[in-house]
Amino acid sequence: MWVPVVKKISQIGYSISLLTLILAFFVLLSIKKLRCPRNNLHLHLFTSFMLRAAMYLLKDVLFVRGVGLPFDVNVEEDGAVEFIPGRSNWECKLIISLWQYSIMANYSWILMEGLYLHNLIFLALFSDNSAITLYVALGWGLPASVVLPWVIGRRYFDNKYCWTVNDHDAVYYVVRIPTIITVLLSFGLFVNIARVLLVKMQASVQVQRRSMRYKRWARSTMVLVPLFGTHYALFLLFSVGIDRNELLEVVWLVLDQTFASIQGCLVALLYCLLTREVRVELRRRWQSTRAVWGGRRSSRRPGSLLQSGPTAPTVCRPVPPFHHNNDLPHQVRQRPETPSKKKLRFQISGHMELDPLPDDVIDTGLLDDSKNKDVEVQSMAGLTGLTVAARTKGSEAQSWV
Repeated sequence: MWVPVVKKISQIGYSISLLTLILAFFVLLSIKKLRCPRNNLHLHLFTSFMLRAAMYLLKDVLFVRGVGLPFDVNVEEDGAVEFIPGRSNWECKLIISLWQYSIMANYSWILMEGLYLHNLIFLALFSDNSAITLYVALGWGLPASVVLPWVIGRRYFDNKYCWTVNDHDAVYYVVRIPTIITVLLSFGLFVNIARVLLVKMQASVQVQRRSMRYKRWARSTMVLVPLFGTHYALFLLFSVGIDRNELLEVVWLVLDQTFASIQGCLVALLYCLLTREVRVELRRRWQSTRAVWGGRRSSRRPGSLLQSGPTAPTVCRPVPPFHHNNDLPHQVRQRPETPSKKKLRFQISGHMELDPLPDDVIDTGLLDDSKNKDVEVQSMAGLTGLTVAARTKGSEAQSWV
């Protein structure tokens, strides 16, 4: 009864996540100003989510009732599915193996993101300009080291049908135990970071209402939930007693599939599409495109001063550079005409001022005023909720969005 509902929820969630992740991936990849180790790490995380969503949708389309491929099974009149004897079923086994790897890679990259942020805050060994080669190797290598033994165990000890059912618990726990360990490690990193943010908030010397401080801390902490996959740990604890209650099992299944399918969409929004740096760059691109196309249209307009001709002077109006607050003044002044030179001369003058970080980006309620410490942890809560910066000796700051 509830299986079609859960299946439809998963289909919609993974489809939305896949589209959102593709958009976020190409945004980070196409804008050169956004390329940094932190965003490169996000690209790998987005890739793992896209791989998981694509493999789920592919398996859902190709498999007959989630059991096997159409040429490997026969569907009886009563709806029962039976495998055709004498076939190796290697095609569906390959798909299931890739599906298993996509799940493990997704858990692994959630852990890599947590490790990167944890090291950036606590160890101060890595700055935002540090290499992420080790994280990339672990993010894609650890899942392979788990799935490969699982494939060997399946091949020699549980080689039945399309590897969609488990008859030997030992082979099943080859992937189950590493998954549980990864989820618990990510949850531990999440709790530790949330604890440090709470300590920073309580140690702040700024005068602020207690309720406002806790509200900002809660908002900053909640933004980390989809990044660290905290819901997996909660559902893992929740799944202990589901076998004893059918209603509890249905609720757990619906919640687990819902959060698992839309997690990629939430990560793409919170850590790419809704971040301030991405919105600023997209706004600049849009304004630059409008200015270019607006200049072309005005140049083609009949009777325009910009129209080239033998009697009309050619006036070049440079496209003004764009600032993030769009308030850069540009003035065009015409020099006085001299008897020797009667040509029109134009002088472009302007100035650029870099605004300080606005108050809605830096969550001052979670900061202290100390500048003599070697490492300061700053919690920046803007639209996305949290930006963590590690500043060494009060000089250069590296941000985490």
